Amino acid sequence: MILFPSCSNSFDYTLPVCGAMPCYLLDPVIGMWDMMVHGCLSSLIIAIFSIGLLIRIIVRRWQFHRSIHWRKHRKMAIQMLSITVLYLVFNIPMLVITIARLCGLPDSVSAVPQQIALFLTYFVPLLLPFVCFSTLPELRREMKTIVGFYHTHRATVGTATERTLQDNIETQKELRQVINHLRTFDQSDECEQYLRQITKEKVVLIVSSSLGRQIVPRLHDLPHFSACYVFCQDEKTNDLWTNQYNKVNGVFTERAKLIDQISKDQIVRSKIDDGASISIITSSSQSLQVRNAIFLWFQLFIEVLLRMHHKSNDRKELLNICKLSYKDNVKEIKTIDEFENNYKAENAIWWYTRESCFYRMMNKALRVQDFDMLFALRFFITDIAKQIKSEHEKFIRTSDDRNIIHVYRGQLIENDELELIKKSIGEFVSMNSFLSASRKRSTALRFTRITRRTNNLQSIIFEIKIDPRLQTKAFANISQMSYCQKEDEVLIMLGALFRIEEVNEDKEERMWVARVLLASEDDYHLKETFSYMKSTIGDDTDLDSLGKILIEMGEYEQAQKYYRRMLDEIQLASGTAELGLGRAYGRCKKVDESLEHLKEALHIRQRLLGPNHADVGACYSSIGALH
Repeated sequence: MILFPSCSNSFDYTLPVCGAMPCYLLDPVIGMWDMMVHGCLSSLIIAIFSIGLLIRIIVRRWQFHRSIHWRKHRKMAIQMLSITVLYLVFNIPMLVITIARLCGLPDSVSAVPQQIALFLTYFVPLLLPFVCFSTLPELRREMKTIVGFYHTHRATVGTATERTLQDNIETQKELRQVINHLRTFDQSDECEQYLRQITKEKVVLIVSSSLGRQIVPRLHDLPHFSACYVFCQDEKTNDLWTNQYNKVNGVFTERAKLIDQISKDQIVRSKIDDGASISIITSSSQSLQVRNAIFLWFQLFIEVLLRMHHKSNDRKELLNICKLSYKDNVKEIKTIDEFENNYKAENAIWWYTRESCFYRMMNKALRVQDFDMLFALRFFITDIAKQIKSEHEKFIRTSDDRNIIHVYRGQLIENDELELIKKSIGEFVSMNSFLSASRKRSTALRFTRITRRTNNLQSIIFEIKIDPRLQTKAFANISQMSYCQKEDEVLIMLGALFRIEEVNEDKEERMWVARVLLASEDDYHLKETFSYMKSTIGDDTDLDSLGKILIEMGEYEQAQKYYRRMLDEIQLASGTAELGLGRAYGRCKKVDESLEHLKEALHIRQRLLGPNHADVGACYSSIGALH
């Protein structure tokens, strides 16, 4: 470091490049030292160590055949080499020319090339962010999230010419208090592409008149397209084209009326979403055998989930998801914070019966079989199940009353579900959630009357008989544990089966009545099949068990997610994860990826268990099945 140079800089502003370097670097000794130490040596060190590290990675890969782990380090190697190449390519020309000048190259020859080389060195800091961006997928995804967040908050409901930006922002704020998830778009093509990707969600669309004319005709017949609202400045003109589409719920020119109508309709949609989805378990129809299998595998998935060991950070995982999903909903964020500070296992039912995002997210995840969300909710589901079992055991142990218990559940169901129930007298129906019912029929009736019947929806009351003498799924009177203690509520365990005895229409009440019996666990014909399925999974209750179940359900991508979670665990578990990933890829007909993971599993198990262990044989068996 030179603090007090022995010369003073002079500037000639007529030159193409003036003040490119301090005057002391013109001294041959100092200039040579600076170039060799700060230029050549640093570049040489960067090149040598980069090449050395790359060689080490390749050698280790070759020695241990760790092709999977090579992929983990490949991104690091690519980024390192990209930055190294960027630095060397733009700095070496300047180094070469400067050394040549110090060695006596005439200025007449080196002046112009030096100017060009000096100019090139400025590209290193300019291009470095782009090189990092292009070589780091995680950074690209993060940037997309940031860009998406920006667009989400700047986009308007409709076009900017129809409504002011501030008006749109205020509208979005109010909508976020009514609708759980709000996403906005400027372009109809972008919106259409997003909506067509959705398969399990029901979508409500709010559009301007111009965007509505373009997009509604193309999306109207999609099964998950639930409703549309047109927000514009001219109601009469837009009535003409909207009357052609029955999913358009209205044309609105005032924000207050729009929000009010969406709020009312959202109550209907929430009631449908809160209603348990229905599965019919039958032996009489060949076409329903696939449904039977999916139902049984899903029940086994839940059973394994309930028996899994839970970790201390499980709750944090759920809270992060909730905060992200409801980040703009002030009311729900307040509830989430309350849950974070006050939740205890012994008040799980109180939280489940409270009207909140936790109740809705769980019911939705169970209804659409959202495995990611169910895994995040695993501690909450387990705590509810434990409370029900505890209360049920207390009731059986202490109560002398063995008379039939009658409880009632009112809900809305879709027409195809109603037809399926009507055709399945004598068969079994499962409602894929914790089933809430009331000892009071009037309470169940009130739930059916909160919302109106439509062409696609029917009101139904399930009159449920429970025989305490039978070995059934657990049930409990939760009146003292519920958030709403006046409803005399009974909660029936997740996955319960009911035998359908009778289905009739009550024309006076304008609803359907289904009389069902909570089935004994020894009563249904698929018990042996279920036992066999359990035996194929084994007694373990871990991520491997969940992965095996998901493979059997055909959910191969979901299975891969669970096995990738296992890769962070102990080495033997990573071998099991590699085997599971290989099998999942094999079911997807991705032979190369499957073989890669299976060989990795074989290598891990041979190293840890020895070549003659039975688990090594399982790897060979899976590899052989690919050929």
